[in-house]
Amino acid sequence: MPLDPTRRTPRRCRAITNEPIPGIFFGALDFLSDDVVYTVPGPADLVPYSGQWRGKSQVMLCFQAFTAAFGLVDMVETRSVAGPSEVFSLNDEIFVGRSTRQPWRVGVVHHMIFDADNRICRLDNYTDMVTAVQALGGQSAIEVPVLPPDLVSGEQDISADAAIAAVERFYAAFPDVRELLDEKATALMPGDPRRLRFAGTWHGRDEFVRMTAAMRDSLELTDKPVPHLVAEGGAVAVTTTVRGTFVPTRTAVDLGAVDFFQVTGEGRIGRWCRYFDTHAITRF
Repeated sequence: MPLDPTRRTPRRCRAITNEPIPGIFFGALDFLSDDVVYTVPGPADLVPYSGQWRGKSQVMLCFQAFTAAFGLVDMVETRSVAGPSEVFSLNDEIFVGRSTRQPWRVGVVHHMIFDADNRICRLDNYTDMVTAVQALGGQSAIEVPVLPPDLVSGEQDISADAAIAAVERFYAAFPDVRELLDEKATALMPGDPRRLRFAGTWHGRDEFVRMTAAMRDSLELTDKPVPHLVAEGGAVAVTTTVRGTFVPTRTAVDLGAVDFFQVTGEGRIGRWCRYFDTHAITRF
């Protein structure tokens, strides 16, 4: 599909993320502003491309560090949510460590913000770096579940405003969200389940509620930040912050996250996927 430079849409995301091999990622530089800020989570001492990179020259260094560490096996955009000047691109990505030959798979959100010239001035990546750390260290990375991009019941029939209202009710009630869930609600939480009790895929209302209880017991949140919500129909992407204490180790937590919701036609939560770096929580 040809790139339409006048649109800030998922079409643009595919043109950026599906760069051919070799030379992966470097074609994306043409879409970035000169003063772009590019952020990748993770521990810089273990993952050479983690950190905040400012300007095209630094972003090129980031891409070089990444391609030296990993080879891309496959990258598929599973869903996207676009606002007037931003796009959330949800991806299923598979890599292999160049030195260790260890593969890993992970869900990633690329949150792109466009400037007045229709170039990306900020690109934040939200993903769990546990598998990257394991693969770089020569370990067999945990198997990370990735949900297919199925629609939930009535998702295409609900308005964006109604979907946003449903998600706002979810945040206000959390963790006591049972009455807001669809009977078949599904949740996907990243992380190594050997270290994080709420990591994994949770199917149905009862399992979903058990997950929120485990999250409550694992993380003492100090506040409820005001989230930023963008919706297209029943698909809602949210930037938020997880701030508080990881109870088992009393470690301070202050992490950015993207939550992706799918809301049913009845205004209930049908799916919740969180994208954030749990390695920052369970690094022990």
